Amino acid sequence: MPGILRNPSPPPYPPVLLRQSIHVVLLVTAAFLSGCEPGRAPLPTGNLDAGSKIFADYCATCHNPAGLGTKGGAPPLAKSPWVAGSEQRLIRIVLHGVRGPLSISDTTYNLEMPSFGAMLDDSRISSVLTFLRATFGEGAPAVFPNTVREVRRATSTRTVYWTASELLEVP
Repeated sequence: MPGILRNPSPPPYPPVLLRQSIHVVLLVTAAFLSGCEPGRAPLPTGNLDAGSKIFADYCATCHNPAGLGTKGGAPPLAKSPWVAGSEQRLIRIVLHGVRGPLSISDTTYNLEMPSFGAMLDDSRISSVLTFLRATFGEGAPAVFPNTVREVRRATSTRTVYWTASELLEVP
């Protein structure tokens, strides 16, 4: 019919809506995989955006924006058992730093990562670790602010960096 405009397919989703939808799917999946406790709701979708920004500001320079590590420098985060493994260990690394030999994928890194516990509050640490686990941790569950707060309290007297051997003793 003349004069009628027809659009055979709907317009594509706006990139922002698509990115938010992907984040919701990731968070719901993380909550499901973690056996989300009653009363422990999934993190808001903005958590991954905040975590991405914190990663860019504090982590990407050493660990590479794609999480691949740097030649002769910091280890990769992508597919790292330290990122995908125990959230208790990962929180301790961010809170207090880590020093000395650390093995990832048959490569030993003998460097020092500074602590960020004094710079980042529990919510920001939760955001960046949730982002790391969602992006590089092969489906590892989200890290919640209350878990960071509990670990911070339990390790509040610690004044030195962790070693890999100490961290491996943490479940």
